[in-house]
Amino acid sequence: TNINEALLRAVQMLVRASNQGLIDSGSVSMIILVSDGDPTVGEIKLSTIQKNVKRVMKEEFSLFSLGIGFDVDFDFLERIAMDNRGIAQRIYANHDAAEQLK
Repeated sequence: TNINEALLRAVQMLVRASNQGLIDSGSVSMIILVSDGDPTVGEIKLSTIQKNVKRVMKEEFSLFSLGIGFDVDFDFLERIAMDNRGIAQRIYANHDAAEQLK
């Protein structure tokens, strides 16, 4: 998973849409990261990813993290979400995901 690149691209897409007037001024722009929190491609240093995302988000957007599975780095997913005006939630693989998201 290339968490760093995915989040930087997501922010870039939101900024571009906002600049083009495609986002309603009364709406809330957010990114939802679904991951196990284990970067394996690209930037893999968690502290660098955290800094990169905070730098580009600029408190304009919110980031919500969903940690899927049993071997989740939930601490990282929670830190990155809370740094960017969001929250994190664990989703256990052996339970109904839809029910857990409620």
